[in-house]
Amino acid sequence: MFSYSHYPMLKDHTRMEAFRQAIFQTVAPGDIVLDLGAGTGILAFWALQAGAQKVFAVEQTSILRTARQIARQNHLDGRICFIRGDSRDVQLPEQADLMICELLGSFGIEEDILPLSLDARRRFLKRGARLIPQVLTLFVVPVEAPETYDSISFWEDVYGFDYRPMKVYLTNSTWVEAFSPRALLSDPKELKRIDLRANSETHLKASIECLIRRRGVLHGFCGFFSAQLAPGILLSNSPLGAPTHWNQRFFPSPEPAELRQGDKVLMDLSTSRVKGLLHFNWTIRICSNGRVTRLPGLSTFLGMLDSTEDLRAFSVSPGAGAHS
Repeated sequence: MFSYSHYPMLKDHTRMEAFRQAIFQTVAPGDIVLDLGAGTGILAFWALQAGAQKVFAVEQTSILRTARQIARQNHLDGRICFIRGDSRDVQLPEQADLMICELLGSFGIEEDILPLSLDARRRFLKRGARLIPQVLTLFVVPVEAPETYDSISFWEDVYGFDYRPMKVYLTNSTWVEAFSPRALLSDPKELKRIDLRANSETHLKASIECLIRRRGVLHGFCGFFSAQLAPGILLSNSPLGAPTHWNQRFFPSPEPAELRQGDKVLMDLSTSRVKGLLHFNWTIRICSNGRVTRLPGLSTFLGMLDSTEDLRAFSVSPGAGAHS
């Protein structure tokens, strides 16, 4: 029932203080609040302290049982309605004035904040309702990270055996890493700005170009987010900022590439969905001395490929509807 992942989230002072400030700034007395992805309930509890009349706390996992016990322990259970289930499958008895939606992954969108907040906004919120967060901005930056990339190059020689087929799965995967500012090969670039109050998209498709500022080796891209929770309140997991429990997300290059100052690195990034799972697809191009080198495209779908049937499904509907 209890997930250890709740400990680093609750212990993350940067995250918690930003949400606390946003909630107390945004909640109006008498508000009906929806807490989407309520977890242990801490954001719902703050909403009540800030003056909310009632909170609907929606959570898909069994941690909701513990959240209910915590609410009772703190004499808050009378004003919280706990609802367990996928938010797309539940109904609320009344519409909300405010939605709190902390479904943020290391790159912002991995926990399906786009389709889930869109569905909830359409079905659960009053006209003119407020959201926390309001705006989500995604950033990427090329990085030199030999220690991170070692988990890929390791497979070239495993105790005298050629394990390179394993590299296919690793290069077509993304994972969470903590990058230092020294790893950055350029300035971070804004990939996509998403206004969650008006967004109608459930997928991402964007391209960026980065100017390399120093000589180095490209091992991949670091992805992170900045979220405007309320006017004047920003929350980010940038490698240039305060550490958070999110760290950052690593998108590997299919192979390391030598870069010089003044080179340009381009990244095309999109998402797709297969059997309900979100996948990232990315291609890297390098422009050096007027010559463009396109590296093989990568996809997290290929990182979990089990059969030709799966590949056929992907080729038929690469962007097929989120959570249909």
